Amino acid sequence: MKASDYYENVDGRTAAWTQDKAMSKDGENHLAPFARRITMLGSGGHYLDIGCQSGGLIGMVKTAFDECYGIDIGHYDQEWSQLLDCKFRVHDIDAAPLPFPDASFRVVSCIMVLEHVFDVFGLVKEARRVVQPGGTFVIEVPNAGYFKHILSLMKGRVPRTGAQLYPFSEVEGWDGQHLHYFTVSELTWLLNSVGFQVVEIFSRGRFPALRKIYPPLLCSSICMVTAVKK
Repeated sequence: MKASDYYENVDGRTAAWTQDKAMSKDGENHLAPFARRITMLGSGGHYLDIGCQSGGLIGMVKTAFDECYGIDIGHYDQEWSQLLDCKFRVHDIDAAPLPFPDASFRVVSCIMVLEHVFDVFGLVKEARRVVQPGGTFVIEVPNAGYFKHILSLMKGRVPRTGAQLYPFSEVEGWDGQHLHYFTVSELTWLLNSVGFQVVEIFSRGRFPALRKIYPPLLCSSICMVTAVKK
């Protein structure tokens, strides 16, 4: 696979993921914890979801904002057309900066995207650029330090952070086409380096209170709410 083909038919592949993973094991929509935190941040202003896929999170929070925007490298025209008054654009963050002026958004989210892009530093810098002073950036990535992944390494297996199949398949890609791996401390450092301050680390799925006791080891994914100083 050439680098130029990496995202070929990404919307076709992720459409199945969106449908299959819509509900967590506890019966809750997997985006609900993010929607709750975003709507608790107040109302008004503009919102951007980077890597929005079909716009599920935007649909859950749109009433809290004056305008909502979503970008994704895949085409979800049919789903996007159902979210009236929301603006969507096909965009490759690795190929060009975010198509928005500085300090455009009160809230920006980036859910399970950072591990897929080639330029990790470029994405977080762009996110920081478009978040206004006093604004919020919400992010989720798989946690390479999750205890189950550590056990996998001890057994000689690559952790399944983006794929459940064993062995990996060419159709789904190596570990679901994840390019990068993160831990709580490394992601914190990355976000701090561009000017974000971590406000909360949490987990979605079952037993969130238990997982919050020690997120670096107990959270299968790292969910962070970060702030920008005014």
